[in-house]
Amino acid sequence: MSKIPKKRSYFCGWYVKQQNASDVVAFIPAFHVNEKGQEAASLQVITEDFAASFDYSINELSFDKKRFFVRVGDNIFSENYCSVKIKENGYDIEGTLRYVRFTKPNYDVMGPFRLLPLECRHFVLSLTHQVWGELLVNGRKIAFENSRGYVEGDLGRSFPENYIWTQVLFDNNSIFAAVADVPVFNKSITGIAAIILYRHKQYRFATYLGARIEHLTSKSVYIRQGNMSLYIERQDFRGKNLLAPKNGSMERIVHECPSCTVRYCFAIKDEIVFDIISELASYEYNLTS
Repeated sequence: MSKIPKKRSYFCGWYVKQQNASDVVAFIPAFHVNEKGQEAASLQVITEDFAASFDYSINELSFDKKRFFVRVGDNIFSENYCSVKIKENGYDIEGTLRYVRFTKPNYDVMGPFRLLPLECRHFVLSLTHQVWGELLVNGRKIAFENSRGYVEGDLGRSFPENYIWTQVLFDNNSIFAAVADVPVFNKSITGIAAIILYRHKQYRFATYLGARIEHLTSKSVYIRQGNMSLYIERQDFRGKNLLAPKNGSMERIVHECPSCTVRYCFAIKDEIVFDIISELASYEYNLTS
């Protein structure tokens, strides 16, 4: 198993999402090293009803750099399955889910930006995969039968100060999109990253591919790149408080809605490929300027 990097102000977290016809449940295992070099691990759980964070010692964490495998406490997350057992602070969450056929991006979502000294690097491990099994969440059974999942992650020092992130699964398709202020060499640029998996074909928007923002608010974003465009509009928001890294410490509060109503419109050569509204879209934003 891999060792924690010998760095201060450092974090790494994985976002493991599963969705059936009416429910979204996401797990966020992570480790973090603050400015004093103190190491810790955590596991956050977010559902439509609540968001909760559970703390672990660094000795209760192990992970593999070569493949997706993370263990924190009695909880395991991997490319083949996840197993969760939490009984703490009034929460009782238990179950095992089986994952089938991770669909990976064609190449690193960061592209050449992965070589730059960024405060946060993003990675996507599965755009979509099958999910089978069930979770028992505070006495409520949530069944996943031929359901869908998504896995991504972040590593670095801190989340961006200003950003919008969204992800949705519909049928066997998937959309991930993020727009963020990215500090590079004492300057700030607008980082754009989006991957659309539609009918087994991947379409990518990225700053390094010439993507640009035509419109941006906390509720909507319009991206153009060559002959492609992507319009995203949040129509409601029931955000939950999540902990996010700042200089390696999980002390920042951000707000995510695991399942809200969002419209996604994707066009090529001004012809609409799809225009959908999902009530199970995940959406997170923090815009201070």
